[in-house]
Amino acid sequence: MKKLLNTLLVFILLSCGAQSYLENNNLGFCTDTVIPKDKYLFDINNYKKLAETEGYKNVVVDSDTTKTLLREDISYEKQKKYYKDIKTKKNNFHTVYTYDSIGRLIEKYNDHSGTEIGEEIKFKYSDIKSTTPIETYRVNYDTIYPVCWKEALRIATKKGIKPQEVHMDIQYPLNYWDKKKPMEWTIYDYEHIMYIDAFTGKATNLRKKGSGLPTN
Repeated sequence: MKKLLNTLLVFILLSCGAQSYLENNNLGFCTDTVIPKDKYLFDINNYKKLAETEGYKNVVVDSDTTKTLLREDISYEKQKKYYKDIKTKKNNFHTVYTYDSIGRLIEKYNDHSGTEIGEEIKFKYSDIKSTTPIETYRVNYDTIYPVCWKEALRIATKKGIKPQEVHMDIQYPLNYWDKKKPMEWTIYDYEHIMYIDAFTGKATNLRKKGSGLPTN
């Protein structure tokens, strides 16, 4: 009975710690649910011109705020696909668009350092001539934890992590609760590392990599 009461107490404390994030509509803060109209089609002719000029299949288009990688690929089914990978320079956030052989959007997802974040959406089309996407799949990885990637990054940035150099990781999916090791965001730049509880937002002290000691 005592063990059961302790378990209930832990659950209540975790729920209270996360509640502030849920009430503040943290999900809207984290996830960009709008796909710009110009991202639904891939300009194949323009891509081919750029690839011919640069002499590479992978074409990089650089701007002040983003770095975009354009490329074509042939899958195991021998079906040509095109990719547009847009990295935001201020925080290394990636949005990846996948297009079919005639340049129609078939998938969009986000990641950071290989970690799935934001929304993943898949589309199909009624026939080869259609340009109207039909949504077949949608999942929002930002709903798994009360403290999403952007909120964790905001906390880490305040404590000294450089957003332009940041990498982050978390375990997906959440299958169990390990009391000895709570689910945490691991956020680091070239010099520092810190951990942020994905339920409460509580952060450890910023540490130098390899030192095991808090920085001043």
